[in-house]
Amino acid sequence: MADAEPLPKSDAADEKLQRIVCTNVKCNRSDSSQWKEGWEMNGQRVPLCNACGIRFSKGSFCPWCYQIYKENEPDESEENPWLGCDYCPKWVHLQCELDNSKLSKVDSKNYRCPECVKKGITKRRASADSLESELATQHGRRGRPPSRITKFRVPLTPSLKDILVVDWEAHREDSYSSSVLPLPRTPTVTQILQDYQSTKLQSMDENIEDKDTKAVVDGLKYYFQKALPKVLLYRCETAQLNAPETDTPTDFCEVYGAEHLLRLLVKLPTLFEKSDVSTDLAKPLVERLSDVVKFLDEHASDLFAPTYVAAVGIKK
Repeated sequence: MADAEPLPKSDAADEKLQRIVCTNVKCNRSDSSQWKEGWEMNGQRVPLCNACGIRFSKGSFCPWCYQIYKENEPDESEENPWLGCDYCPKWVHLQCELDNSKLSKVDSKNYRCPECVKKGITKRRASADSLESELATQHGRRGRPPSRITKFRVPLTPSLKDILVVDWEAHREDSYSSSVLPLPRTPTVTQILQDYQSTKLQSMDENIEDKDTKAVVDGLKYYFQKALPKVLLYRCETAQLNAPETDTPTDFCEVYGAEHLLRLLVKLPTLFEKSDVSTDLAKPLVERLSDVVKFLDEHASDLFAPTYVAAVGIKK
């Protein structure tokens, strides 16, 4: 049997090329059509597949360990959670930051990545102080940057639409008889959502824990607390809230009622669309909104105020 002939040089080169593996620890692919250069190691640039190379060039990697992540989407199953910079779009491994910056803890609500520290950047991102960012912050500066939720609409009944129209007419800024709702309202948002949760539990097997309903109630209360002073009040109501003789409430859910809860339901699609609220976290809420609307409609006569009071002494 004849000895095997050595591989031609061209074949040997191809074999060597096939052994190239992407250096990104979460990739390791070897079948990329193109190869790009990454960070420097031992005097040479490490090889990256085409996709990881593009992300690396955009800065989508942990500056400490160089793990590359998809744009705005680090691996959600990552044991080492990610920390979002409040001054730029970059994400950093929490443990990498603790190990390399020699900090005992990190302020996840006011975090500057190593690059922003090096550049002396002190101005927070434009949206960092916005309502949308506040809502997103609740869902994990220590998780992956959440994907945006798909657009949706809240299906209102004709009677609830009529209530919104009456509510708007009462607060018209060009009206000489502008009115406000008497506070505190009865029932409050907390009481309404508790009644909603109780109603849902009564319709289920007592041995079944309805985690979705609890998530909806907790989510609505959280969003209501954050949104009310910023997007749920008319001008005269803001004046009512800030009146010198009024103690500013710490829990708006214990002061306001169905009217403002209905306004929140109408505003949620816009808030979710503009924010980075996680799809996984917002999905149960979105799917159950129509159920909450139905509850408000069925109990409207007991929940909504029949009359308003004049905004006497309140400067609009």
